[in-house]
Amino acid sequence: MRFYLLSWLCAAGFTLAQSPVGVWPQVPNPLIVTYGGQQIPVGSNVQKTTLGMFPQLGLPPGSVSNGQKFLFIMLDIDANGAVVKVQQTGSYPTPSAAMPMASSIAAAAPSGAIAPDLQPADPQHLGGASTHLMSMVQDFSFTTSLLGATGGTYLAQGNNGPVPYIIPNPIGGHRYLMLLLDQPTGWSVPPAVQSLMDSRSEFDIRAFVNQSGLGVPRYGSWFVVVGDGKFPIPHHQPHHH
Repeated sequence: MRFYLLSWLCAAGFTLAQSPVGVWPQVPNPLIVTYGGQQIPVGSNVQKTTLGMFPQLGLPPGSVSNGQKFLFIMLDIDANGAVVKVQQTGSYPTPSAAMPMASSIAAAAPSGAIAPDLQPADPQHLGGASTHLMSMVQDFSFTTSLLGATGGTYLAQGNNGPVPYIIPNPIGGHRYLMLLLDQPTGWSVPPAVQSLMDSRSEFDIRAFVNQSGLGVPRYGSWFVVVGDGKFPIPHHQPHHH
């Protein structure tokens, strides 16, 4: 089943590298992530000292604005004591477990996203297991500015909430997943999902997508951070460009 699903997605033109293999959600389009002017390659190993401020975000060259806004979500997907083996290549080892298709996600997929019924079941993170909400920021929008030397379109930040940024500071190696969701005009956090965000720990991204009405993310990136957990983790509000 796993070979068939991966082959089908590749044949359909989808790229799975924007999120780790087997993790929900699989995201086809790259989100450009820079910290202090340094672009973070997808799947790379990053020193925690690089991540002291909220990142700048961009979309790939050629992205076209139709006036929409976006919601940004950052997750630690190896929370609750999980430790990731960091490789010199910066890649994350492919899970040995099968990756069956999941059909329980009811949210509609926005244009260019991987449909919910083609997403992996990802039992490791069901119900928010091993997942910590690092940040959630709404009202990102297109600009006419380029994001440094990346050639991508810089995304301007709007609202500083609803969940302030926490500097990654894991014990061992953790993967961090960054997602950009289409945000409809006038959208605000529904009361039904507020409880998912309040504690940050065991954040259920599938339930959030289902209940928020936002749909599966179209853009994403991820990286691995190795830390020792020794310094206090302050909460930082995102800074504006």
